[in-house]
Amino acid sequence: MRSSLFVIPLCFVNLFAAISPDGARAVQRVNSMLDQLQIDPAFAAGNVAGREADARAAVSRLRTAYNDCNMQLRMLIRDSREPEVLAARRRCDGVAATGEKLEAALRGAGASSQQNTALVYDFYNKFTRTAEGTQTALFRQYYLNLNPGASAPENVDEFRNMLATLTRIHEACQGPYKAIAQSTEPYGPNNMESAATWCGTAARREEIGRVLAMNTAAGPAKIWANEVVKLKEQLESREGFLTTDLTPIRRALFDREAMVQEAAGRHQALLDAAGVKDASGILGALQPSIDALMAEADRLAPRWKFPAGNPRDAAIEGYGRRAVAKVYPAAVVKASVMQTAAFSIRKNALGVPLDRTRDGFLLYKMPNEKYCRQQSFSYTEVYSGGGTYQKPDGVRLNYIRYQPCQ
Repeated sequence: MRSSLFVIPLCFVNLFAAISPDGARAVQRVNSMLDQLQIDPAFAAGNVAGREADARAAVSRLRTAYNDCNMQLRMLIRDSREPEVLAARRRCDGVAATGEKLEAALRGAGASSQQNTALVYDFYNKFTRTAEGTQTALFRQYYLNLNPGASAPENVDEFRNMLATLTRIHEACQGPYKAIAQSTEPYGPNNMESAATWCGTAARREEIGRVLAMNTAAGPAKIWANEVVKLKEQLESREGFLTTDLTPIRRALFDREAMVQEAAGRHQALLDAAGVKDASGILGALQPSIDALMAEADRLAPRWKFPAGNPRDAAIEGYGRRAVAKVYPAAVVKASVMQTAAFSIRKNALGVPLDRTRDGFLLYKMPNEKYCRQQSFSYTEVYSGGGTYQKPDGVRLNYIRYQPCQ
């Protein structure tokens, strides 16, 4: 009986066969290598003016990549007609075509190469070897990301001179030196002295100037941040009180908007010269440490209670309440007490009184804050002789801690 099996002729086997494992691995290696091949789009378009050295280096990379991928694909005899191999071959041939185009561009540029070299050195003599080099160094450092924290000089006239210098350089790069505006010779890429760096920096002078001016204005915030870190570390041992007498820190913690305005105002002329329209980020370096401090204050707050059973003195407590209303108009005072029942008298070396003080506590709530603030205050009367003391105009508000509103 004749068999029902159908035998596929050998000549048709390859029509149904997938790429071999070896072929798939070879294609993967080729594609991975070509994916990592980074060529400047300007070079791919054949634009090499002023960057001949970089272009020649790109040609070398293209040539090496083509030789490598071509060798690997030529070994795939069995899989040569597979779609994956054909696609990889097209990519490999494209590398060769780009290299040839770039070589042709370099040959075409050869005639003007000597002229451009002379132009490059003329540019360097005019700008990099004069006062302009010193004046623009901070801008170029920032442009190359060598110094992200670069700051502008506090002298506004000096800063304006920097911008004026960069404006002249930008005009030169757009005008008589346009042909070498992207040149990296003879220094190489990402060098502070290359024409490409000078021209690139000059083109972004206004943007960079705003960053540098903000860095200058924000400089003190970096110092204050260290003080805030210390406050956090000491907060629990000091029973939650934010024990700082530094006015900038107190304002940053309890009067942020005013602090931003004050910090910006100190450098307003510089910020105006740089064209900074929004200085709200001026305390940016301080914010992470403040957030950490307030998170710790929030964690500790439930531990503390207002000393409601302490001695009372309505007159002195009234001074404290009025002081809070003056400093924090939006505050709602919940309670007040005295810390001691009697005055503490301070005397000189002869035993004559100088003044006397009583301390108290206030509890008040600020809008948009989760907890109340307990703040200490000091009421001081100066000795006026004859056993009498002069009443003060007000009290001194002292340290604050956050806690439940009773």
